[in-house]
Amino acid sequence: MMALSHPDQNVVVLGIRQPWVEWILRGIKTIEVRSRQTVRRGPINLYASKKVAGTQAATAAIEKYGLDLDSLP
Repeated sequence: MMALSHPDQNVVVLGIRQPWVEWILRGIKTIEVRSRQTVRRGPINLYASKKVAGTQAATAAIEKYGLDLDSLP
């Protein structure tokens, strides 16, 4: 996961792996924890990275919510 720069410095774009981005968009995941602190608050733009998270928690989340990875962006 990484934050991307954008020509408009007021726009924040954040890349997040599936299934986490899907959870955020569905309102299931409401907190995102990062290794770096930020003072940025307010709206951000999300994009789904090409890679799927490979953790046990991600696998459990996919199974719990019946996510079809092939149909996700």
